[in-house]
Amino acid sequence: MNRKASGSMGTLVGIYISDAAAAAIRPVDSADFVPGQGIAGDRYFAGTGKYSPPVQNPSHEVTLVELEQVNEFNAASGTQLRAEELRRNLVTRVLPGLADRAGLRAGIIIGGTARVGDAVAVRPTNEKAR
Repeated sequence: MNRKASGSMGTLVGIYISDAAAAAIRPVDSADFVPGQGIAGDRYFAGTGKYSPPVQNPSHEVTLVELEQVNEFNAASGTQLRAEELRRNLVTRVLPGLADRAGLRAGIIIGGTARVGDAVAVRPTNEKAR
């Protein structure tokens, strides 16, 4: 994964996984992303999530939320919700394609290890991996 965000890229500011549907979500500094399966160590990868069996739709391998949207919600509602309380796998900053959305389900196009601080991008479903 790219290390610096630029242009149409955002920044990965948090990675969260959970062992089971009712288990606490926990932050990790890095994670292995597997196309067709999800994030190694996460409840859906293991088949223990609320909506398991494991990922059946490639556009549902990870969930994302943009930190700016959480901050806007907090300002508008007077709450102090933390991004990880939404139980999304990835928290991003300034990710084009995610602005003005409460969250996004996405597929993993290219597998590998991602780390907090890496650049990330959203690719429309009609684009193919290169």
